Amino acid sequence: MKSRSKKELKELKEDVKKLVSLGKSKGYLTYDEVNSALSDDVETTEEIDKVFDILDNKEIKIIESEEEME
Repeated sequence: MKSRSKKELKELKEDVKKLVSLGKSKGYLTYDEVNSALSDDVETTEEIDKVFDILDNKEIKIIESEEEME
């Protein structure tokens, strides 16, 4: 596995910040929202697990679809 550059790490952190902000305003995020925001940045399952842990710690629910909240 290649090591990440500082630029790549900064981009990943910025994407996570945006997700946290969006999740806080909505109260939840869909898996699609998370995947589309991170698809280019996340390379391993460990990284995606870390992102989900961050969102969970911020008390942001991750749901399958918008309909689930209705």
